[in-house]
Amino acid sequence: MAFLDKLERLLGRYAIPHLSLWLVIGQVFVLLSAMLGLLDLGNFVLVSELVREGEWWRAFSFLLMPPPPGLFGYLFTAFAWYIFYLMGSALEGFWGEFRFNLFIFTGWALTVAAAFVTPLSPTTNLFIAGSVFLAFAWLNPDFELAIFFILPVKIKWLALV
Repeated sequence: MAFLDKLERLLGRYAIPHLSLWLVIGQVFVLLSAMLGLLDLGNFVLVSELVREGEWWRAFSFLLMPPPPGLFGYLFTAFAWYIFYLMGSALEGFWGEFRFNLFIFTGWALTVAAAFVTPLSPTTNLFIAGSVFLAFAWLNPDFELAIFFILPVKIKWLALV
C-alpha cells in the first residue's frame, strides 16, 4: 500500500471538503471587510520578520488575501476567484478531498518556509494559486475556456512549458 493511501486512511476524516470554495469565500469576506474599512489588507501579507516579532497570524491569514484587482478592477478579481474555484474543484474531484487538502497545505507549508528563507520580502498566496493552475494544466492539457462565455479559447498548456 502506498504512503499516501496509508496517510489518507489515517487522516482522511480530517480533510476539508470543498476547500477551494472555502478559500474563495474567505477571500471575498476579507475583501468586503477591507472595502468597508474594517480590515487592513496589509495585515494579511506574510512577512516572516513580522511573524518573528509576534504577528503569528500572518503565517495563516495570507491564505485569505484576495487577488490584486489588476487592470480591470474587481471584475478581474471575480474572474480570478471563478478560475481558482473551477480548477480547485476539478483537482479535488480528480484526486479526492484528502489529496487536494494535502496539496494545498503542503503548498502553504512550503510558502511559509520560503518566506522565512527570504525574511524581508512580502509573500502572498499567489504561489499556491499558481501551483493549483499548473496542476490543473498538467492534468487537463486540452482544457477550453470560453471568453465572455462565447468565444472558445483552446490552449495547449504543455506546449507553453
